[in-house]
Amino acid sequence: MQDIQRRYRCLSKQAILNILRNQTYLGKIVYAGQIYPGKHPAIISQALFDQVQEMLPRAGSGLNLRKKAHKRQYLLSGLLRCKCGRYMSPASAKSGRYFYYECTDDLNCKNRIRAEAIEEEALNQLQHLNRKIDYKLIEAGWAEVEQRHQEYVNALRPELENCREAVRQAKAEREKIIELLMSGHLSETNAPIFNARLETASKEVDRLTARIEGLEAECSNIGYDPDRALQFVREIETIADIMAHIPGDFEQQRRILVTHIKQIAEQPDGSFRFYFNFEPPKSSTICQVWLRQLDSNQRPSG
Repeated sequence: MQDIQRRYRCLSKQAILNILRNQTYLGKIVYAGQIYPGKHPAIISQALFDQVQEMLPRAGSGLNLRKKAHKRQYLLSGLLRCKCGRYMSPASAKSGRYFYYECTDDLNCKNRIRAEAIEEEALNQLQHLNRKIDYKLIEAGWAEVEQRHQEYVNALRPELENCREAVRQAKAEREKIIELLMSGHLSETNAPIFNARLETASKEVDRLTARIEGLEAECSNIGYDPDRALQFVREIETIADIMAHIPGDFEQQRRILVTHIKQIAEQPDGSFRFYFNFEPPKSSTICQVWLRQLDSNQRPSG
């Protein structure tokens, strides 16, 4: 396996195993656990395939899993990313007394961290989220947003008034042209000219009206929704409260972790950054990325 990885550094051990166990190369199709003859030709012989299978670990047993490792449940499976960018998978020491998350690139990286330390840090992140909320900072932020919006609206008002005056003039000109066309005093030579002017005036009225509607919408839209922000804060408080009442309950802890933590990424300096994925009702964009104000960015001790 290591020889193959040295030659093809982009492949993980699991990817190599998947290739070597793939019966598609035998001209077969595997569907719902059953094997069927395929319509494509085989590119390797059955004898070669069987010879390879005898050299591989038994499918489903795991490549490096030890019997004692199965007794340990890992809270953060699928959430951890190594500083090299690859996922980190559960592992244990030969004695079965020490448990880790290790980089899936065990040829070039071989990085590992203690499972207990990073799991405790992840639980603490959710359990103490409400303590990291600076309500004074939130209120100051809302006030600043409202002030900036008011300044923006004040800057738009001159253009808005100019557009309103321009549309009044364009409508007045359009009405005069319509009256003139309906009076019957225009000659056959002049009529097409005034028809063209009427069309131009009508287009200008439409353009100015659309611009006015856009400016009025920008003036009325405050740019933030305090109710959605409060929903976000309440969800954080709810999560913290739930985490405080389920100590030792692996299933519930795991469910909450995978629901609200999108990813835990190790940084080049060895610290860990938590990316949260909060989605209050009727909102999908409030916070799906790293929250600076909620990020302890600390490497678990040990």
